[in-house]
Amino acid sequence: MTKICVAQKLGLDNFKVLNSQFRTTGVHVIRKPAQGPVTLEHVLGRVQSVFNLGKKLEVMIPDTVNHFGPDRLRFEKLDGVYYLVRSDK
Repeated sequence: MTKICVAQKLGLDNFKVLNSQFRTTGVHVIRKPAQGPVTLEHVLGRVQSVFNLGKKLEVMIPDTVNHFGPDRLRFEKLDGVYYLVRSDK
């Protein structure tokens, strides 16, 4: 496991929703689909823990996902579900 800091500020209400999802169904690391819904082929791994540190989020992710770097990862809500999305930019 690798600990990274995602430079993203999430409001308290949004973080509560994210944390609730993390505790019930989990949060996945994905490649953002060009169009359509997220499928199994987009999933890269699963977030192991997430902590709100104010202006950034501390996240534990599998080592296999770490090579993307924290500057290429961001939490996004797609179809009502939060994902840690890899940016291809």
